[in-house]
Amino acid sequence: MLTATVDMRPATAFLDRLRAEFPWAASVAINRTVELGLHAVRERMKGSMTIRVPGFLPPQQLPRQWRATKEKLVAELRTGYGTTAGSLGARASSIFSKFEEGGTKTPQQPVYIPTKVLRPNKTDLVPRNLYPAKLMAAMKAQSRGTRYGGRGKSQLSGLYSYFLVGPQGGKAWGIWERFGAGREVRMVWAFRKSVPIPASLRFYETGMQVINDRFDGELWAATEFMKELAR
Repeated sequence: MLTATVDMRPATAFLDRLRAEFPWAASVAINRTVELGLHAVRERMKGSMTIRVPGFLPPQQLPRQWRATKEKLVAELRTGYGTTAGSLGARASSIFSKFEEGGTKTPQQPVYIPTKVLRPNKTDLVPRNLYPAKLMAAMKAQSRGTRYGGRGKSQLSGLYSYFLVGPQGGKAWGIWERFGAGREVRMVWAFRKSVPIPASLRFYETGMQVINDRFDGELWAATEFMKELAR
């Protein structure tokens, strides 16, 4: 009579190691999938929006604070990551969230739209000293006879070169600049009561597509790597 015995202890120990490390593999798969989602969202933004400050785009690498761990199998896919209201990430989330559903921006104050005089190309940034608040401060100082430096002062004649046309001017509502030897005028800021916001972000759709398409494969790859480590 032949009796066969099998020592199950190595196999059991191997399975125990797999069971103990599977949450780690799952966290790797979650983080990798979310980073693929971040990449897809970044590309979507760059293709459908005018991004003037690249720092507002979602990061390429998921910040540590929002990564999954073996103790916390949750990672967050966001348009911006910030812990305080004034942080760059929080500001990015506030700006981009409006483009998910779209609609109309109708604030209490007018919407200030720079003309091609200040922004010849869509990606150009308007200098802060030419923001409406700065120019209106210069005009207010002029009305009081107060000296105001900067570009609020005409380089040609030493007189202030900006003036405001009120809402009664219709489409002429905004800030205008006098320029040239003939004292021609041109609009630099157009004021509008409201502006349309296109639903161009498609953040949820883009993120869910990546999760549905890639998570299973990422989990399989992380599990295979974990098995090699556990041997």
